Amino acid sequence: MTEYELIEAIIGYNGAVPSWLGLYMTTLTGYLIVAYVVGRELTRSQMIIISMCFAIFAFLCTYSAVANSTRVLEFTNELRELNPNRQFAMRDSVLYAVQFVLYGGIAVALKFMWDIRHPKE
Repeated sequence: MTEYELIEAIIGYNGAVPSWLGLYMTTLTGYLIVAYVVGRELTRSQMIIISMCFAIFAFLCTYSAVANSTRVLEFTNELRELNPNRQFAMRDSVLYAVQFVLYGGIAVALKFMWDIRHPKE
C-alpha cells in the first residue's frame, strides 16, 4: 500500500475504536447500576443470564477494540518502514495496557455483583 492508503486505513480503523470503547463503557456502567440497584433482589437464574450477557458483550467490545487497534499498529509499522522519521503515539505496550484494563474491568464488575449478592455480615 502507498503511504496515503496506509494513513486512510489507519483513520478508518481508528474511527471504530472509540465506538467499541463507548459500547463497552455503556455496558459496564449499566451492569454496575443493575448490580447495585437490584442485585440482591435478582433470582439466581436472572443474575446468571444478566451476568453472562454482560460478560459476552463486554468481551466482544473489548476484543473488537483491540482487533482494530492491532490493525492500526500493523499499518503504523508499515508506515515506519516507508518513513522512519515519522513519529506515532500508538505502541504495543499501550495496547497491552488498555487491553488489560478493559478485561480487568469485566472481572471487577462481575466481582462487584458477587459482593452485592453475598454481603459480609
